[in-house]
Amino acid sequence: MLCLRPFSRLSGHHNARHLFEVQTRVSVFRYPLLTQRATRGLRTRTRAATISGRRLLQRLVPGWFLAGSIFGGTAVLSFKLGEIRAWGPWPIPTISVGSMEEDSLSINETTPATKPHLFPKIRDRGKRSNCACNHAFVADAVEKAIGSVVNISVETDASTLLHKKSLISSGSGFFIDEKGSILTNAHVVTDMATGSTLTVTTCDGTQYEGFIHSLDTPSDLAVVKIKPRPTDTPVKWPVLQMSSNLNLRPGDWVVAIGSPFGLHNTVTAGVVSSGRRRNEEIGTGSDVRVEYIQTDCVVHEGSSGGPLINLDGEVVGINTTRAESEGISFAIRVDNAMDIIHQLHTQGRVVRPWLGCRMVTLTSQVRQQLRKQGPMTSIPPTSGGVIVTSVFPDSPCAKANLGEGDVIVAVNDTPVHSSQEVFKAMGLKIQQPVRFTVKRSIPLDIDWDGRTRRWETQDVEVEVTPEEFDVELHGDGA
Repeated sequence: MLCLRPFSRLSGHHNARHLFEVQTRVSVFRYPLLTQRATRGLRTRTRAATISGRRLLQRLVPGWFLAGSIFGGTAVLSFKLGEIRAWGPWPIPTISVGSMEEDSLSINETTPATKPHLFPKIRDRGKRSNCACNHAFVADAVEKAIGSVVNISVETDASTLLHKKSLISSGSGFFIDEKGSILTNAHVVTDMATGSTLTVTTCDGTQYEGFIHSLDTPSDLAVVKIKPRPTDTPVKWPVLQMSSNLNLRPGDWVVAIGSPFGLHNTVTAGVVSSGRRRNEEIGTGSDVRVEYIQTDCVVHEGSSGGPLINLDGEVVGINTTRAESEGISFAIRVDNAMDIIHQLHTQGRVVRPWLGCRMVTLTSQVRQQLRKQGPMTSIPPTSGGVIVTSVFPDSPCAKANLGEGDVIVAVNDTPVHSSQEVFKAMGLKIQQPVRFTVKRSIPLDIDWDGRTRRWETQDVEVEVTPEEFDVELHGDGA
């Protein structure tokens, strides 16, 4: 049996070399040939491996030593001369911003390098940066509009057999002319009664007595005016400019200003979630001409009637209501409510047109439902429009020969796809003809039992002259 034991021996310039000594624990007399062959073969292989390792070191060590010497010497020399730029610090270019009209940036790379600070210095807030990116865009918009925003409070005395108390409702508004006319929500001042006091508080805290100039419940809009004091000098009140809302997009920044919980000049900012919400979607108002802007601005009691402005400081909406959860609020769009605001401001009331018919937006579900009812067995084959479901006698529609089953596809050559678009295209004009483009089904073949087998669709032009709407006479008819 063979046993191998390693040992180390230093020889010349070699570091270490492992050789093996063969010890024979069996009798050399019993296995002389086997012992000699095993010992000789093991020593031969060990000597060959040692010679191969020595030759490999002799070839590699000079090359590595030479490369390391050159690299080390170059690095030391470069560090001594201070010319190594590969590992920094790099020169920091200075950026100078030109005028906003030129809108150009110039970079000067010849500026000497400065050592960057671990903690950058805080810019002085008192000095405005001339950087093209304005970080105070909300403050700039508020600065243009906040002087026109007021707080409106209505105080009413309520007495019982035991005690007497005052009920106060509060809201906001903003000036729409220099004489002191204020636009607000109708529900802010609906509690006004005989003996009530309406107080207008401006942004500087000055209080004035006011009165209701006009009010319209369907649109939830009202105009309040300030009573001039005999001792006061005439004041020109700051007026907010209205925006057209044509470029209002979801994601645009808007700012709501109001007086929630009596806290005057409260500012909240957010973005537009939707630019057009109908009253049936949010469950407020009854005028189909009025649309709403949905935002995530925080609005509470007292913010109603306040302006919703864009970053130019222009009014895009009138804050009206909010959802039960935070982050969902609604404001009346001012662009499609301008006719109502103008009538409230100039005439003191809103005059709406009356057609004398009921209309429904024609969808596939409405089409199936009408076919099941029976009276209108044939509906013109059209992809959209507004179908007339009933016509009142002696109404403007009856006089213009507009009948049940007619589908209105355009008003004054403007395509319409819903009843709301019909009223928007008409506006608030009274006693002025409105041209309707109608698709009408005309029977061709009639059976002996009165059933129509074939229908023909015709395009008809109908002129309707709206009359003034009266709630007591016309009820809920359009």
